[in-house]
Amino acid sequence: MVKHPNLVVSIKQPDRIALDSWPSLAQQRNWCQKTRQAWRVLTSGGDHAEQYIQKGIDSARSKNDEEFNTALEQLRCDVPSYATAEEKLSLELSRILPEHLQRDLSIVKDNRLRDGKPALLGRQILAWGLRKYNRDEIRDRNSARQAMTSLRDAVRNQPPPRSQFRRLLQAIKIQLVY
Repeated sequence: MVKHPNLVVSIKQPDRIALDSWPSLAQQRNWCQKTRQAWRVLTSGGDHAEQYIQKGIDSARSKNDEEFNTALEQLRCDVPSYATAEEKLSLELSRILPEHLQRDLSIVKDNRLRDGKPALLGRQILAWGLRKYNRDEIRDRNSARQAMTSLRDAVRNQPPPRSQFRRLLQAIKIQLVY
């Protein structure tokens, strides 16, 4: 084919990564899949890009805190072509994190800055957010389950009078609404 002198071919990368809102514990697997796909589109990195993000997701499942902290430091961006995409991912993740995680992340960032460590970016924030969120959710679910079990046992031991039972049902209904 003859090359046209005025023809310029350019590929435009997306300006930002499109992530869904932060998932609940039950929706996390689907959210991670969508995040890997969005990262693949942002970086035009194909399967390598998905494996790159998967390392961050896998490191969130580390057994203990020391192992996780070591894995977190190893998640620094080691692919030069992903540097800008890492910044975009960190901005988007910081935006969609729940408020309590945003507060904790700002504390972690300040502590790292004070200790002279580099800022958390991209898949590091992803791994940190997933680990922190999963621990909080599991802890909250377990405490709620323990509270309901203790309430059930207390009611079995000594059933409440009718007026207290109505107040209990009303309190449960109010909690279900919120």
